[in-house]
Amino acid sequence: MADADILAHYDNIVLCFYVAFKFNKISDVNDKAEWIKYFEKDFYDLSDRTKQTFKKRFENIMNVLFEEM
Repeated sequence: MADADILAHYDNIVLCFYVAFKFNKISDVNDKAEWIKYFEKDFYDLSDRTKQTFKKRFENIMNVLFEEM
């Protein structure tokens, strides 16, 4: 169940940004270090099996969103 909740974030990036702003109190959209922490935490909270399945998707999202870093 926890994996499903986390994976929902990866299907709705806009909602993920909203949650990051509202609940994690990220106030600057340009603060990439804070965004990366949020996305990485979700990924590393997945079970090992799910992590393995979605690793490429996670990497693709990170590359698109945080390409400059």
